[in-house]
Amino acid sequence: MHVYIDESGSFSIPKRARRPSVSCVGALTIPTAQHDEIIDKFRELSRTWPNDRGEIKGRLLQEEHFDAALALYASCGILFEAVAIDLGTHDSTAILRHKMGAAANILKNVSNRMHPNVQRELKSMTATMHAISVPEYVQMVVMTTVVESVFRTNFRWLPLTAPRELSSFTWIIDGKELTPTEMERLWSKICLPWLQSRSLNNPLVTITEGDFSYLPADVVRELPEVPTHLAPHIRRPAQPFEYFEIKTILRNPTFADSAHHVGLQMADLAVSAVRRAMMGNLGDFGWERLGSLLIRRSEARAEVVTMVEIGDAPRRWVSRPHYYDVLRTLWRRALPSLPPDT
Repeated sequence: MHVYIDESGSFSIPKRARRPSVSCVGALTIPTAQHDEIIDKFRELSRTWPNDRGEIKGRLLQEEHFDAALALYASCGILFEAVAIDLGTHDSTAILRHKMGAAANILKNVSNRMHPNVQRELKSMTATMHAISVPEYVQMVVMTTVVESVFRTNFRWLPLTAPRELSSFTWIIDGKELTPTEMERLWSKICLPWLQSRSLNNPLVTITEGDFSYLPADVVRELPEVPTHLAPHIRRPAQPFEYFEIKTILRNPTFADSAHHVGLQMADLAVSAVRRAMMGNLGDFGWERLGSLLIRRSEARAEVVTMVEIGDAPRRWVSRPHYYDVLRTLWRRALPSLPPDT
């Protein structure tokens, strides 16, 4: 499978929040078997659309463009995951404390028993975590959450609908500069341990009827029992101990310029539709088809667009924000948690 990840919004906390301030990260999964054909179809569809020096940008499009694109995506079996955060409800100090806590968690793993190079690497990661800005940290958290959502959805859906797509994983992420930024480099290093840690107590769900035979051999691991160093972190250890090797699935993510990747432009369109809908800047006709790309969670009533909160008890709006209704509509229109014929 090819997964394209892009963001929409500034991830900055407004100084005086009088209304929601939503930022999003989205991940578009394009079937590898039809990848080139789908890219060609989108090129043809968008040939006469508004663009920025030849690049399709969601901020430039109208409702009819979004509707046509999302209809194409649905007809091609494309899946979409989106994670959003309302920064109008957040406080900079609380997020900063959260960021410092993440830095402390990296540093506490440093031990004299480690090789000096490993110690230096962990200390360097800690220093970078301290140095990145609050918006960069927020984006890093949201991006990690969307990658986790891709894992959980695709490993539940694809074994039943397109198992061959599990044979390879290509991750392409919209990069902000010609070379990866400090935040992007840190994310590449820290995302794997974050996701592996989360999966220990909340394992990826596998479907008994699903075909996992196309997974690379080094993805699924089994040990007689939980390793000693992991046992304290697992609430209910099982024997044998089975787990997915996240680093194999997320091997070598590429940060790329969206001008050279139509797949990233397609992801930008989808995530822009989510954010503009949530902010009330896009009419229903432009975003309602998103539901045909989103898959409901296995947990009852969980939103199909995950809302992230960072830090201590973000505040609530007195009046219900517009995006509540958008999220409810998307849930109603979303695909079921499992394909209908299973």
